[in-house]
Amino acid sequence: MFSDIIQATDSEEAAAVNGVDVGVLIVTEEWEPAALKNIADVAVILEGRIVLRKLRDVPTGFAVLMARSSIGL
Repeated sequence: MFSDIIQATDSEEAAAVNGVDVGVLIVTEEWEPAALKNIADVAVILEGRIVLRKLRDVPTGFAVLMARSSIGL
C-alpha cells in the first residue's frame, strides 16, 4: 500500500506512481505536508498507473481503492 502527497506537477506525479502497485495519491497545490487543506486531486493507483482521479476527498479515495482492489478491478 502506498500513500504520498505531492505538488500538482506532471513530473512529480509520474515519479510518485512509478513502481507502485496499489495506492492513493494526494496532489496539493502548495507544499504543506502537515495541512491537507489545499488538495487539488485525489487519485487511485493500481498496477503502477492512475485508474481514477478527481475524487472528492481522501476518505473517498481510500474507500474506492479498497473496493476496487478487493474485487480485482
